[in-house]
Amino acid sequence: MLLIESIDAKGTGISHDDNGKVVFIDGALPGELVQFRTIKVKSSYSIAVLTNIIVSSPYRVVPHCKYFNICGGCSIQHLDAKAQVAIKQRVLEDSFCHIGKVKPNFLFSPIYGETWNYRNRARLFVRFSQNTEKLLLGFYEKKSNRIIDILYCPVLSEKINIILTAIREMILSLSIRNCISQVEIANGDSSLSLLIYNSCSLSKCDIIKIVDFSVINSVDVWLHSYKDSIYRVDCIAGKDTCYSLPEFGISIPFGPKNFTQINHNVNSILVSKVISLMEIGPNDTVLDMFCGLGNFTLPIAKIANKVTGVDIDDNLIYRANKIASYYKLHGIVNFIKMNLFLCNDNFFNGLDHFDIILIDPPRSGANLLIKSIANLDSNKKPRRIVYVSCNPHTLARDSSVLVIDGGYRIICSGIINMFPHTSHVESITVFDK
Repeated sequence: MLLIESIDAKGTGISHDDNGKVVFIDGALPGELVQFRTIKVKSSYSIAVLTNIIVSSPYRVVPHCKYFNICGGCSIQHLDAKAQVAIKQRVLEDSFCHIGKVKPNFLFSPIYGETWNYRNRARLFVRFSQNTEKLLLGFYEKKSNRIIDILYCPVLSEKINIILTAIREMILSLSIRNCISQVEIANGDSSLSLLIYNSCSLSKCDIIKIVDFSVINSVDVWLHSYKDSIYRVDCIAGKDTCYSLPEFGISIPFGPKNFTQINHNVNSILVSKVISLMEIGPNDTVLDMFCGLGNFTLPIAKIANKVTGVDIDDNLIYRANKIASYYKLHGIVNFIKMNLFLCNDNFFNGLDHFDIILIDPPRSGANLLIKSIANLDSNKKPRRIVYVSCNPHTLARDSSVLVIDGGYRIICSGIINMFPHTSHVESITVFDK
C-alpha cells in the first residue's frame, strides 16, 4: 500500500516506496491510500496501475462517461471539476518555479466554461471488420490503437453526438467502408462539417450516398483522398462552417484541417480576456504571432491603430485575408507568411516597431522567437507581451528567457479551463518591460 502524495500534469498519482523511489500510479488521487500493481520498473521510478482504494479522496467522483476507464480521451474525469482546475493551476505555478525559476506578480482567478458537451471538434477513428461486418467508430483505448466503439461522448457537443449514428450508417453503406481510417467532425455556430479520410477511389454510387447524407443531415462533407488532396463533396446552402466572437461582431469561417479551438464558448471568453490584458490604445501597433485564421488579430483590428498577423500556413493566411476584407479591415490589419520556428536576431529588422506583441504558439512553444525578442535593443522592445500557452513547461522555459535575458517582468498569469476532464492546461501570461 502507498499514500498518494501529489498528482502530475497528466493526472497520474505520485508516491514514494519504502526506498524513496518515485511510483506513478495511474488513476490514484492525492490523499488516497491505495493498493497497486507495478507494470514497469526504471532505475529512478516505477509505473503502476491502481488495483484497490483503501482510503478514498473526498474529491473523487464517479466518472460521467461509461468509457472512461478504457478511453484515451479524458484522463481526470474521476476528479471533481473544481479540483481539476486547482491542480492545473498548481501545475502552472510549479512550472514557473521549477522550470523557469520565475514567479508572476499575481495569479488571476481561473476562467471557466461548461464542463460537459463543450467539445466542438473531434477526430474519430474508423475500422471495418469484414468477418463480423461491424464498423467501429470512436477514440483509441488508453495507450493502444484499439478503437472503442462510442455511441455517446459526454464531452462532445450534442450536435456531434446526435450525428454519430448517421455517420456510422453512411460509412457502412459505402463500398469503400474498409478504406476509411478516420473522420473529423467540426461543429460550427449553425452547421456541421465532416472530413472523411479514405484510401480508395469512390464509386459514383458512393458519391451519391455521401451527398444524400450531406443533404439529409445538413452536413458539409469533405474528402481527404488517397492522393492526399482535400475536396468538397457537397456544400449546404453554399456556406462554410463558422464560429463567432459575438463581443466583437465577428464570425470566422473555417475549413477542414484549419486549426480552431475545440471549445468555442471558452475561446470567446479567452479572446476577450486576452484583449483586455493587452490594454490596447487607439494609436498602438500590435503584432500577433501564430495568428492562424485571425482568432485574435481580427478583434484586435477593431481597437488598435494597426495589427499584423504572422503564420506559416498559406491556407490560414489566405482565409484570414478574406475575412479581413469582408469586415473592411484592410488598412488596419495585415497578414504575412513567415516560419516563426526559424527566426533569429535579424527577424525584426524588416518589421516596424510594435507596442504590443501577442504570442499563441503550439505546444512546443516559441523559443527562438522569444530569444529574438529578448535580444532586441531596449527602444525596439514592445512594452507588453501577452503569451497564450497550451503547455506550461514550454511557457516556463520561454518566460525565463524574457525575464532573465530580456529584462521583462511577469505581471500576471492564470489558467483557462479550455479542456475539462483532460490534463491539458491553457494559460495567459502578461509581461511588461
